[in-house]
Amino acid sequence: MKNTIKLSVKPDLSEITDECEKLETALTHAGIGTSPAMKVRYIAHEFFVNVVRHGKMDKEADNITAEINIYNNRIELHFVDSGREWLPDQEVLRQPCHYNSDDELYAPSGKGLRLIGAMCRTYSMFRDNGRNYTSISVELK
Repeated sequence: MKNTIKLSVKPDLSEITDECEKLETALTHAGIGTSPAMKVRYIAHEFFVNVVRHGKMDKEADNITAEINIYNNRIELHFVDSGREWLPDQEVLRQPCHYNSDDELYAPSGKGLRLIGAMCRTYSMFRDNGRNYTSISVELK
């Protein structure tokens, strides 16, 4: 069985938190437990923030779209944005809690992708025709 939640989020940092709270509520109403719903909310929030910051999107840019597919054993998040291409370091995603130095550990950024890597089963990203396509899969336990 599959349920789908669709979002269209303005590339505005002040609106991302509210949209992610709505996503968490929609997930719980769809029968997803509190813990996985919070995990998906956090992943979505971190992703939207990274797209706005690293993709250099401004409030006038196209919205970031998300399709969240709910299956019996997993949730798949599919994002599309028109920001600048930015590819997360695959090594960071494969070894999310490994830091090479104290400078890396205490750096002001980079922790979000490590946490996403620790919480997701798969992560893929590609660019086509000026748009970024990202898919993240989270197991339901």
